[in-house]
Amino acid sequence: MAIEFVNKIPTGPRTLIRAGRKQALNENSPYSSYNLDHLVLIAGIVMRNLVKNPTFFSKPTGLAAAITALPLLLSLTANVAASDVPLMDQGIQIGDPEPRRAIIWSRADRPSRTMLKYAFNDQFTNATTIRGPYAMEGTDFTAREDLAGLLEGKDVYVKVWFEDLTNARGKSDPVTGHFHTIGKRDDIRFVWGGDTAGQGWGINKSFGGMKIYEAMRQVKPQFFIQSGDNVYSDGPILPSVIAENGQIWTNLVTPEVSKVAETQAEFRGRYKYNLLDENLRRFNAEVPQIWQWGRSRSRQQLVGLQRFEQ
Repeated sequence: MAIEFVNKIPTGPRTLIRAGRKQALNENSPYSSYNLDHLVLIAGIVMRNLVKNPTFFSKPTGLAAAITALPLLLSLTANVAASDVPLMDQGIQIGDPEPRRAIIWSRADRPSRTMLKYAFNDQFTNATTIRGPYAMEGTDFTAREDLAGLLEGKDVYVKVWFEDLTNARGKSDPVTGHFHTIGKRDDIRFVWGGDTAGQGWGINKSFGGMKIYEAMRQVKPQFFIQSGDNVYSDGPILPSVIAENGQIWTNLVTPEVSKVAETQAEFRGRYKYNLLDENLRRFNAEVPQIWQWGRSRSRQQLVGLQRFEQ
């Protein structure tokens, strides 16, 4: 494996320059799939040559090779770092708020470990870092941390990221959020709603998406009560719907919402669909939520789950 890899590395200075310019940052390049272990291998080979022949890089040819190889190695490192880390496409969500605690939820795109930092200021001075639970395939790479022992009536700032299990240096870009713990003398402001993406009305990007969530976020509520029907697993979302006055409402559609949910992946896909909306993701990162579930809808969803299990 190492010999095959070494044989693919350009050896001449001019070849290195061409590779660095044309291939290193090209996602279709064979170099783009190499991981950090391969880069370490290259570094080892260079160091071995240096030890065996200390004067090699003092020669014009050796020095030129070293100088021209450096941009390629740096480009490869940047490309690997950008592609070989967990992703947090669904952002974070804060829920079940109590005076001294809250649940922080998130999802990665691969097996990884949740990392969380919180502080009582937006500069994260004197922050506390928590090595959280593992996000594994059995939970669709979701994880949640019970953030307990907080101070009452305080603003809490959180930063969440995931670490790859095969490479601790593979860290996702962090997602930040904040919320306010309820104090005994606080004035309470909350918002409530429900029925998300129901009756075929999905995310319309030309309309600005789910703008109601941005409107609610701007009033800075202490929490949000979701009064049921977070998803409509029994109602397909079609590419377009006729609205009032004959106007066309254009939906963003994914395979999971294009039909009635019948599999676990399709049920989960309903929740992932809502989180494609940036208004909702921004809202989730700042407003703790308390979820209820309408009785009639619970029965309908339960029937669907029973059919799935059978």
